Amino acid sequence: MGKLALTFPLVRSLLMDESTLLAHRSFWCQEPSPSKAECLDALTQEERAMYLGLVEHRWQKSLRLEQERIALPFLKKRLEAL
Repeated sequence: MGKLALTFPLVRSLLMDESTLLAHRSFWCQEPSPSKAECLDALTQEERAMYLGLVEHRWQKSLRLEQERIALPFLKKRLEAL
């Protein structure tokens, strides 16, 4: 049985960019078992560049930033800018 692909054209990702990553350097950790996605079609150009930077260890080997550790004032500013 094939995979069912769901798309949500009105949904926009948030905080998946380099400025968010770099602003939260103190919360970086290592991903114990990093994975590589096969299909990046749903990502924006900026998100794709960010993902490839993570996979290629641009900033740090096996870098991970847990989104729940992103500062609330940072999130609030981003939401207000929408």
